[in-house]
Amino acid sequence: MKTIIYNKVLSAVAEVTEVASTDIISHSKVAEIVEARSLLIYYLYREGLSPTQIAALSGFTRQCIEATRLRFPDKDSRSKWLNLTMQQIDNILATR
Repeated sequence: MKTIIYNKVLSAVAEVTEVASTDIISHSKVAEIVEARSLLIYYLYREGLSPTQIAALSGFTRQCIEATRLRFPDKDSRSKWLNLTMQQIDNILATR
């Protein structure tokens, strides 16, 4: 079940951000890829996966997952672009 959730969220984030799934789970520091990776972690956590589970599935450390999750902007701090992107991801996840 964890793998199904992971793949569903990864696919939705890749589709909306137009960043390849392989790039999202890479260790690239390119801003666009880092933003997509942050969205992946946010949505996986929101879907109920623990940081340890996300780390095991993504290949990142639990500490990296926790740090990324904690740095994710709260609702009042999100840019218009991020809000629109998240709405699109929400719509895709709702239909899958």
